[in-house]
Amino acid sequence: SADGSSSLRCRIYASYYKGHTSYEVALPHRRLKFEGGYRVTIRPVIGGRRDRPLVKEVGPWNTYDNYWKPSAKRDRWRTLPRCVPEAQAAYFNNYNKGEDEFGRTVRNPAGIDLTLAAAEQMGIRSKIRRKGIVRVYVWYPWVKR
Repeated sequence: SADGSSSLRCRIYASYYKGHTSYEVALPHRRLKFEGGYRVTIRPVIGGRRDRPLVKEVGPWNTYDNYWKPSAKRDRWRTLPRCVPEAQAAYFNNYNKGEDEFGRTVRNPAGIDLTLAAAEQMGIRSKIRRKGIVRVYVWYPWVKR
């Protein structure tokens, strides 16, 4: 449903980026970008409004981190629990030596990137620019609970 009531919901960190369009999000799995048509429902944990932007880019850190799947069905990082992005585990727990799949030091725990236009729609543009990251709930309508 549009409100995400039957889909999986994860509480993760969001950062921002300059997208190819002014209104989109990035998730860390290549399939979503290249198959196209994927949309998530996203809402800040504190304040702000719910929105449903399209997934049009890969990021913020990895390209094969489908953290919304059960551990055993993830493409990589199968020792992590569902709804825990590899970047979050690397940042807080030194998972994978604190690095992403390319060997870069993970500098924030984000599991989703928003364009500033998407952040504006949710009423968190100034907050995400000021803090660099915010906690959000994300519903993945293609994944059932």
